[in-house]
Amino acid sequence: MFQRTWRDTGLLAVAIALGFAIFNLAQLLSHPFLLLLAGTVLACALAPIAGAAERWVPRVVSVLLVYLVVALVLAGIGWLIAPALVEQAQMLVENAPALAEEAEAWINDRGLPIDGNLTEQFETVLTEGARTIVFLAPSTFQAGFDILFVVALSAYLTVSGPAMLDFTITLFPPERREHARETLVEMGSTMGGYVRGSLLDGAIIGTITWVVLSVLGVDFPLVLALVAFLGELIPVLGPLLAAVPAITIAALDTITLGIVVAVFYFVLQQFESYVLLPNIMRQQADIPPLLTLVALLAGAALAGFVGAILAIPLFGGLWVLFKRVAVPAVRRESGAPEAGRMLEE
Repeated sequence: MFQRTWRDTGLLAVAIALGFAIFNLAQLLSHPFLLLLAGTVLACALAPIAGAAERWVPRVVSVLLVYLVVALVLAGIGWLIAPALVEQAQMLVENAPALAEEAEAWINDRGLPIDGNLTEQFETVLTEGARTIVFLAPSTFQAGFDILFVVALSAYLTVSGPAMLDFTITLFPPERREHARETLVEMGSTMGGYVRGSLLDGAIIGTITWVVLSVLGVDFPLVLALVAFLGELIPVLGPLLAAVPAITIAALDTITLGIVVAVFYFVLQQFESYVLLPNIMRQQADIPPLLTLVALLAGAALAGFVGAILAIPLFGGLWVLFKRVAVPAVRRESGAPEAGRMLEE
């Protein structure tokens, strides 16, 4: 009995030590895993474009051309809007104290209860948010190295993607290879399609926001348009949060302008929810909204904002794997009819 107690205690100690080791290893590898996932998602997003160009030029050349065109487009956009964006962000930083005082005075005049010094709170939010935009470009060696690594990795995966797919297919029995190929292709298409759809949706919403706010005469329209673009990368909550600073800044000018801007954002969200987003995502990716929310919360809990963004396409790929592999297996084991047969009956 005494020896058994010591043995059980030793096994428990080993299990606890192994658990701590796995936890520390997961923390240590979290950053490389995020970079690997970012490179994979980017490769999935650009692979169809490179595949289309491959009809005229070799695979390596098509990939280089795609990445060159993307880099030139981003550089051109940055060259066009970066000076005005930085200027407006700096103005927002300088005007943050005055805007905060106006907000506190407006609330006090109406006898609304506030918690703490609103001026300091509002000034902190505006200042930190604007400074984030001012220093949006990577300013550290680590950030620059991470971006280069992700781009290089995604380029390599885009070039070698077909060969890697063919090799992976050989690991399956001959009768299952076609199904495996279709599943892997659909997983990559879903992951990349979500990224392309989100960026396209964000670009359209950001452009509309910039044009309308400029016409309405709202201060800092380019900064608010960038906030709207970034908000579209976060499903459900992002667009709502992106509307708050625009409505606040407009309301500090006049209440009427604030109401007009609030109505504009409401109409814009209806247009996006019922017209723009369904048409874009129907062509690019099919990820259930509930799964998107779960991925968003899980990714944010594990790796913050970047994790939340990358978790959605990852969960989309896993959703395809679940539908095409797990669901048919469960139906076969349980004897349940296939979905098509159920609909026919």
